[in-house]
Amino acid sequence: MHVHMIDRFAVSIGDRTIALPGAQAPKILALLALESGRSVPHDRIQSMLWPEKAPPTAHRQISNQLSALRSILQSAGFNGLSTRNRICVLTDATTDVGQLDSDVNRARSLMSRQRHGEALPLLEQCAAMIPDEPMGGLGVEPFTSESVRLLNLREALRGEIAECLLREGRYREAVDAAQGLYESNVLSGTAVRLYMRALRGDEDQPRALTIFEEHRRRLADELGLDPDEETRKLHTRLLRERAPRNEPIGRVPRELPAEPHVFVGRDDEAATVSRALRTDDGRPRVAAVSGPGGIGKSALALHVAHCEAGAFPDGQVYIDLQGHSPGMEPVTPAEALRTVLQSFGVGTAAGESLRGLQSRFRTELADRRALLVLDNARDTAQVRRLIPGAGRSSAIVTARRPLALEQAGTNIHLEPLGHPTAKDLMTAYMGDRKARAHSAGVESMIRACGGLPLALTIAGSKCRLSSATRIDAFAKRLDDEQARLGALSLDDVAVKASIRASFEDLARSFGDTSDVVRLFHRLGLFPGLTFTSYTAGALIDADSAFAANLLEVLEDYQLVHMVGEDRFRFHDLVREYAGDVGPKAVDEARRDEALSRAVEFYAVGVVEAAATLVPSEAEYLRTSDAYPRNNTTLRFEEQEDAADWYRKELGNIVAVSEAVKDRDALAFSWAVIARLGVGIDPGFGNSLQWIDKLVDFAFDKRHLLSDEHRHLIRFSKHTSMVYRGKPESCLPILDEGQAEAAEKEPVEWRVAYLNWKSHTLRCMNENAEAYRLAADAVAKARELDNAILEFWALVRGAESAEGLGLADEACSLAEESITAARKSGNPSYVSNGRCTLAFRLARAGRVEESRDIFDDLLSPTDPDAAIKTDLKAIYLWGLGEALAGLGQSREAKARFDESVRVLYKAGIIAASELEAVRSDRSPAPPVYLAQAIG
Repeated sequence: MHVHMIDRFAVSIGDRTIALPGAQAPKILALLALESGRSVPHDRIQSMLWPEKAPPTAHRQISNQLSALRSILQSAGFNGLSTRNRICVLTDATTDVGQLDSDVNRARSLMSRQRHGEALPLLEQCAAMIPDEPMGGLGVEPFTSESVRLLNLREALRGEIAECLLREGRYREAVDAAQGLYESNVLSGTAVRLYMRALRGDEDQPRALTIFEEHRRRLADELGLDPDEETRKLHTRLLRERAPRNEPIGRVPRELPAEPHVFVGRDDEAATVSRALRTDDGRPRVAAVSGPGGIGKSALALHVAHCEAGAFPDGQVYIDLQGHSPGMEPVTPAEALRTVLQSFGVGTAAGESLRGLQSRFRTELADRRALLVLDNARDTAQVRRLIPGAGRSSAIVTARRPLALEQAGTNIHLEPLGHPTAKDLMTAYMGDRKARAHSAGVESMIRACGGLPLALTIAGSKCRLSSATRIDAFAKRLDDEQARLGALSLDDVAVKASIRASFEDLARSFGDTSDVVRLFHRLGLFPGLTFTSYTAGALIDADSAFAANLLEVLEDYQLVHMVGEDRFRFHDLVREYAGDVGPKAVDEARRDEALSRAVEFYAVGVVEAAATLVPSEAEYLRTSDAYPRNNTTLRFEEQEDAADWYRKELGNIVAVSEAVKDRDALAFSWAVIARLGVGIDPGFGNSLQWIDKLVDFAFDKRHLLSDEHRHLIRFSKHTSMVYRGKPESCLPILDEGQAEAAEKEPVEWRVAYLNWKSHTLRCMNENAEAYRLAADAVAKARELDNAILEFWALVRGAESAEGLGLADEACSLAEESITAARKSGNPSYVSNGRCTLAFRLARAGRVEESRDIFDDLLSPTDPDAAIKTDLKAIYLWGLGEALAGLGQSREAKARFDESVRVLYKAGIIAASELEAVRSDRSPAPPVYLAQAIG
């Protein structure tokens, strides 16, 4: 048997791959494989699986996992796993970790015998085996020490690779290898010496001496130390050697524009471009930088060019290719080639062909070590002929759209700056003192600029010389979406002009009336934040496949960006431009049409999601006269797909709802949305505040619904209000529904209202009336032989009996609810009934029984079984109550804290409720939990 675990987890026996279920079995087998042939006690497995606090059933779970593992392996013909007396041993197993260690030892043996050429490929193979997150397929935490060992081994191998390259005389490659090692270990004398020796071998002693000075300065600044003796001796030898001279050839251009005054937040990208320029594998060294207008491409290119200028003694040439310069035509390849040749003092003939210019360009640069900065390219065709040929020259190319340059060794796409970096940039322009004095305004401006460096630079520059009053006024102006783009301009620099250049490029390429331009306009009027190909198709009345192609074009032109699989969004400033561009006379009509299409799309979408999630209602939902109809082809194969769509689209649904909330024709869909919201939230982690809004939309339209959906929307409204701590507001709604149900069939609704009313009164501490209604509901449910209604009536009865101080009666009714749940055949009702019983037992003093039930509920028989978010929080709180009853206050508090963390992460409770529980040693449950657990 072979266990693969370094970069992924896989088990093979012979030619057969073995699948292991769950998350724990792979970890256990990996641990045993690492200790192959040695005894491993259960206690060590326990500490690996539960490093903080193991459950009481830990050893039983481990025994079950080992038994299942042994069965799986034996069925595949492997009998090397044995367990006895809580000791287990795995024999006859090999691992990729063991193979790696064996190969490393073999390579080092070859090096010790001066056979560096043979050792090199083996070392490179070993280093390539170790990813950035070793053991990541197992969850790194239980294997942290092994992961750290492998990362340290990879660093050592990188140094040994560079050493072998040096010994083999492959100095250029040795420089690249040693440079990477040095950049990640700048304080290491070993790494510095290796890099300096490689540079000396490559005849670049000046750079080697510079590296020593950098190392010396860093050691002094950070550690207060001098370089070690070996490094100082190497430095002395380099000073005594006569460094080869790099005499410039012909004219030496120094054309770089001034370096950006402020450069923050792009250090990783700058390091990547710098490394790309220094790569020497016999091919042109090209770094391509792409991103939307104003994202900082030119600033990055110039920063790197200035930093690396010393490595290119034969000149630095800068050309603005004017690919997206407003009012200017892009520079042709022929014009650009003439400019470069003239920069090096080479004359050109007026009628010289493009091919001839390109040949001369490559010839002139063949023996030079020069740097070209090709800024603001329009497309690949414009720059393809401007790439140096063989030799040691390099190029940095910037463009809005990603370039398909086969010569580009590095392609970087820039994203907006994160909040901390954006704040640093604003502060750098405004000045630290002024930024601190206007911190609220700075935060507001950062949000308005959306991380776009051009917008941040304009805002910071305008504020630098402004008075306090003008800064506050400017911040308020940026808060206004209608005025924001106009405000973000300074002299001849403007964000709007930068965005317009991309849009005009799109319109020039596809036509002003093209589908892609029309989609851009419609998306600008869409009130949601994200959109998919289905949304886009609905907005222009096209199928999703066609819309997906159009979205790819918009992404290619940097007007939208992808944020997930088939999910896109605008940068906020681009969205404002998209909504503003176009003939003003038809704006209102276009907006109404876009909203109408969005309404139809989401109306169909929520009905299809509901029909998938609640199959029993599918026929009614799809055949109802109220079913909205359009060309949307959205369908869901699995319930999880429907829930995932609903969760991701909920914010958009709310946005569309608020934009068209006075349209009665949507009532049917709002009812479905609200029913979905209560049915699958919070198990799928949605925001309850959004659900409240949707419930309100539907409740206000209930007069347009069928009898059944009118009852359901009242239940949704009741649930929403009870879980917000407002049960008294539910009574008029329930009275209205009860009166309606009394006059119509089926009679089951009358029992349902008794249950809902009992729960409401219980939440108001009117336990006597709640108990009476529950008893009445139990009797009527049994007459109807309806196990589900009987179950809920017994649950409400148990809760209200407890409120009356009838502990034994509460436990008895809870036990009866479990019987009714089993009769219904619904496993989730059985779990709910057991949870109800466990709470009653804990409060009746039977805490050990309660603890065992909650332990069992939190450790389902199926290890892959998922517990819904809200149920997990309830079970954890119940376990906390049981542990508190047993005097285990610390363990109880840990469960309470874990429960509220689950609820807070899902957006079910507010931060204030989370902190209230955390700061109280014997906390009361938040409102949501208090109403849910009775």
